[in-house]
Amino acid sequence: MTAQISEILYFENERYHIDGYPLNQYPYLPQVRDYQSAISVCWWGYTGTWEVIKNKLFLVRLSGQGDFTMEKLFPGKGKVFAYWFTGEIRLPVRELNNYNRSGYTSGFLKNIFLDFEGGVLVKKHTALDKCNIIHNFGELSISGNQLN
Repeated sequence: MTAQISEILYFENERYHIDGYPLNQYPYLPQVRDYQSAISVCWWGYTGTWEVIKNKLFLVRLSGQGDFTMEKLFPGKGKVFAYWFTGEIRLPVRELNNYNRSGYTSGFLKNIFLDFEGGVLVKKHTALDKCNIIHNFGELSISGNQLN
């Protein structure tokens, strides 16, 4: 399967690329098979931009085709409280700690996990993975083990 375009989530004044699709839980979402994307990097047929405002998840922008637009799904709304979403959203954060001229770099991959119930943020936790990133000759490989 082709890698998909990520959705965007704004949280605590930072922008994150997320790999989840909170809109998929919306009970009135049109059937995907009726609106297949014309490009392989967006099989859902849409991408959303989300924001956590006062511990609530909001859909603030929807780019799509057919019935996958803000005006079609939520007429007259500029942003929509995601009351339908219950689950976890992972926010990946890459932090580079050292630079080594030999082509090896060490860093951390931090994940922030946001747990929602009915669109309300109920828990935030983080996990760190220690990574060795090798970028010799234009290749990139990442190996790591979870720290906590």
